[in-house]
Amino acid sequence: DEECPYNLVFDATGDANSVTNAFNHLLGKGKLVSVGIMNSPVTIDPAQGHKNEKTLLFTRNATPPDFKTALAFVQQNRSSVAKMITTVADLKDAANAIPQWAKYKTGLIKGVIRV
Repeated sequence: DEECPYNLVFDATGDANSVTNAFNHLLGKGKLVSVGIMNSPVTIDPAQGHKNEKTLLFTRNATPPDFKTALAFVQQNRSSVAKMITTVADLKDAANAIPQWAKYKTGLIKGVIRV
């Protein structure tokens, strides 16, 4: 599915909207792992989760070996990770770019600040 290409999404933003959007970008039977600490509710359609057998895991108990495993995955699957980057801004433009990205309702999966 072009709109939902991911089997696994790892979200460390701590942003409830990011988690909701990430869940919507999972393939059926996909998994979303959220390690960010959120101060607002996450809104997810339970019917979509059940129908497509998606898994949502919230944790903040990651250990250094967990991060090494995640980093190894990213390093081995750079082409998959590159597809997630939908917006890029240079550091000098970040102060203007980030508020604009926050206004996106769809289309923004991952914004990157180039240093």
